[in-house]
Amino acid sequence: MEQLLSEYDVIIIGSGIAGLYTALKLNSDKSILVLSKDHIKNSNTNLAQGGIAVTFNEDDFESHINDTLKTGYYYNDEDRLRMMVEEGGKSINTLIDWGVNFDSNNDGTLLLTKEGGHSLRRIIHYKDTTGEEIIRGMLNTVATRNNITLVSHVFAVDLIVRDEGVVGIKVAQDRCIKPIYANQVVIATGGIGELYKNTTNASIATGDGIAMAVRSGVNVKDMEFVQFHPTALNAPGHSHFLISEAVRGEGGILRNESGHAFMDGYHPLKDLAPRSVVSKAIFEESKKQGNDKIYLDITHLAEEYIKNRFPNIYNECLKRGIDIVNEWIPIIPVQHYMMGGIETDAIGRTNLEGLYACGEVACTGVHGANRMASNSLLEGAVFAFRVAEDINASHRKIKLYKTDLSYIKDENNIEIHAYINQLQEIMSDYVFIFRNKSNLIKALKLVDDLSDILPEKCTSQEGYELRNMVLVAKLIIKAAIDRDDTLGSHIIEGEY
Repeated sequence: MEQLLSEYDVIIIGSGIAGLYTALKLNSDKSILVLSKDHIKNSNTNLAQGGIAVTFNEDDFESHINDTLKTGYYYNDEDRLRMMVEEGGKSINTLIDWGVNFDSNNDGTLLLTKEGGHSLRRIIHYKDTTGEEIIRGMLNTVATRNNITLVSHVFAVDLIVRDEGVVGIKVAQDRCIKPIYANQVVIATGGIGELYKNTTNASIATGDGIAMAVRSGVNVKDMEFVQFHPTALNAPGHSHFLISEAVRGEGGILRNESGHAFMDGYHPLKDLAPRSVVSKAIFEESKKQGNDKIYLDITHLAEEYIKNRFPNIYNECLKRGIDIVNEWIPIIPVQHYMMGGIETDAIGRTNLEGLYACGEVACTGVHGANRMASNSLLEGAVFAFRVAEDINASHRKIKLYKTDLSYIKDENNIEIHAYINQLQEIMSDYVFIFRNKSNLIKALKLVDDLSDILPEKCTSQEGYELRNMVLVAKLIIKAAIDRDDTLGSHIIEGEY
């Protein structure tokens, strides 16, 4: 395992698109540490299937902005949204310069698809493994930069804060807690999916970045807005593999148990309605028929087209005994994305001097109350670029501090996984798509009770993760209790 230095110019926690993009855009004279608590490729970015919504033509900027506003229930920060759309093309061209491939037409132009909430085809992609291709291209470029150090399997425990702001982080490595100092720290740790029983997120998504920021007095915002993806594979005995929204974008039809294409009764965009609408519709149909047998049908598409356009989805479904060329795909909504998070300004700065956040962990306001499909990778790239530019222009230089190592002695013998399962049950039962005040209050009491029985110190990574998950769960529940009315992904029973 690579030994860490005691000081870097910049520390980036997280190795998805936001973290790697920031690292690559920082000046070459800066020493940069990029940390991953698991293997470097384990991130939500790497799992992203659909693509990146990007508008290159200025004449279409307003269309992209308006679609995002509608999908976000007009709760979006319109100035930042406009900035993201207008700067998106430059950020995506940079990815292409770094060797990231996207599908193209015969004439070499980018092949565009359409997903939920979009009125135009504006989504670039690489088959149905866009995120994996982005990470591949970025990691290859990182390997050419001598100033960037990538370290995997190191857990960021907490921020180190002094009077002048953040000065570094504490990490767990080699059975001890050690400090690493930096002039700037960037949190790019992704989402919160592991708070729920079923999620499309990577296993690393335990809300660590939000939790460590909050413990240091950093502001969070819009924590009640948790998005649930309507089409995850519903195959008993298997994890809920994501069925990309691009499947509906290319003509997929949602059907109930009897085969009825039901979305025309819920939204003018039918199967391409925003995710919050589709998830609600699926639950309504399930309630009417008394079971969860809802399907996504693409059997009307040509076999060659399906296998070429969605090779990963085709093969993953086939492994589970489902031939999507000839069979409807059983689907179910599961947790997918966090619109809320660490509150930042338009540059990615937090209220703590020297601390930045970008990607899913940050709340920039561009998504509003419900994210439009394929805007997340765009946000990650655009705001990472802005973070890097601000750090490049900064002259901040911290004082060095003397901090002793804290050794991890004995693992606490507690049933961490049992507690995690208990938390996931609470969130899935009471803080899911449909909510009501009494259930939310009950959930908060249950999470508080769970928090009370946890030991003060648990020095395994799972223990640290559990501590973070409990804190973030409380933040989500409290924010949901405070919002009385339905808005976007926050749906009060009886108000949809």
